[in-house]
Amino acid sequence: MSFSSIQTSLKKCSIKKGDTLMIHGDAAIALMNGTDVNKELKKLFDNIISFLGKKGTLVVPAFSYSFTQGKNFSAERSPSEIGIFSEYFRKRKGVKRSNHPIFSVCSIGKNSKIFENSDTKTCFGKNTAFDILHRLSGKIVCLGCSFNRITFAHFVEEKLKVNYRFNKKFSGFITTAGKKKFIKTNFFVRDLKFKTDLSKLKKKLINKSLLKKADYGRFEIYTVNSKDLFNIASKMVENNPYILAKKINE
Repeated sequence: MSFSSIQTSLKKCSIKKGDTLMIHGDAAIALMNGTDVNKELKKLFDNIISFLGKKGTLVVPAFSYSFTQGKNFSAERSPSEIGIFSEYFRKRKGVKRSNHPIFSVCSIGKNSKIFENSDTKTCFGKNTAFDILHRLSGKIVCLGCSFNRITFAHFVEEKLKVNYRFNKKFSGFITTAGKKKFIKTNFFVRDLKFKTDLSKLKKKLINKSLLKKADYGRFEIYTVNSKDLFNIASKMVENNPYILAKKINE
């Protein structure tokens, strides 16, 4: 199928030119059109960026959990640890990466500088990439991957201080543009007796017609405005503090 059809799918999900998108994606979606993953991902991202236009912004998570294991972080050299889709975008010309040593994001477009300069003091708190996405009314896209991949849900959990997560400090060195700096960051980590489960949130968003869906080949694309997700998830958590999680072995 033609990669230009991704633009048709995005339109069906109420995405428009000038939007700020955070995309969680799987490289398998690109391989519907060929076997050279880098070549096919280039075409895919070319079409998405072209669709968003000069006033749009594309954001892709590039998380690096090795900082929690005592390794230093380099915005230029540390690979994304969440898959080929993310790592390809990180290396793409013109893409800017934020300095967060655990939850960095890569971006291109009008608001990329804002995301690049997002705060490192916390993972999901004020002035982080997720807070910025919320303030910009950015949209979240699941491109051929599980709805549970939406990291923005942790922004809601930290905001409401859910009791199955707790604050844990991590420290180490980050390097940007050749400059080394010691930092500390607060990670609102999950109690390992629980796992993320956004199935009830997904159902609620669908029932309220806030979660848009389109097909792209054999894959599904889901899109939701970050403010809608925040508002609905917050109300759900207030009624049931464990609604975004599930006890393991239940």
